[in-house]
Amino acid sequence: MEELIKLQILSLNPSSFGSSSYILLMKAAGGEKELVFPMVIGSTEAQVISIFQENMETPRPMTHQLFHSFIEKSGYEVKNALIRDFRDGVFYAHLNLSYEQREIVLDARPSDAIALCVKTQRDIFIDRALLESICLPDQEIEVEETPEEEALLEEHENLEVLRQALDKAIMEENYEAAAAIRDQIEHLKNIQ
Repeated sequence: MEELIKLQILSLNPSSFGSSSYILLMKAAGGEKELVFPMVIGSTEAQVISIFQENMETPRPMTHQLFHSFIEKSGYEVKNALIRDFRDGVFYAHLNLSYEQREIVLDARPSDAIALCVKTQRDIFIDRALLESICLPDQEIEVEETPEEEALLEEHENLEVLRQALDKAIMEENYEAAAAIRDQIEHLKNIQ
């Protein structure tokens, strides 16, 4: 039986791999061992996640807002998202919906499922075995008190996590992910 671990978004940063890609860092919420992993997502999904995180309203509904409205008007609600697999450098997910006693599981891109969970304030899960196979231990770092020091610390932490992710991607011969992570490292170095 699978053990589901709740995830939270650690950061969302542009990737210099291309103007259409971003690095979404996810981490296990709570627990003794903080586990972090990167996910490459498109710019549209990154924009939507950011809009939903900030509770911003757009003048016209975006696709994710339209789908969310459709879900609500049909009587269903988003229950949660499950990142269920990682094969050949690609993540796979389910978006779980519920209506009264009925539940529906939809195949979804993780970025879309995450965006809808952010919008509805629902949980994002991953199986512990999958999480441990794809992630890197997050090193414990004491948080500084000033916002400037905290921002620098977060950039350093993200850089270290990305370096470890790059090593892992190269070792697994996942060169597409390695290139994206390498470009993100260069981007972080350039802004420091």
